[in-house]
Amino acid sequence: MIIYNLRTLFYNSKVFFSDYLNNNLWTYLLSFIMINK
Repeated sequence: MIIYNLRTLFYNSKVFFSDYLNNNLWTYLLSFIMINK
């Protein structure tokens, strides 16, 4: 259940960020990599 909620949260934030950054996908990917290190 927790994993499912996290997955939903991640998906929602991903959609939000892709809308927010538009074509700036590399910024999102870089920040994503930094957070997971």
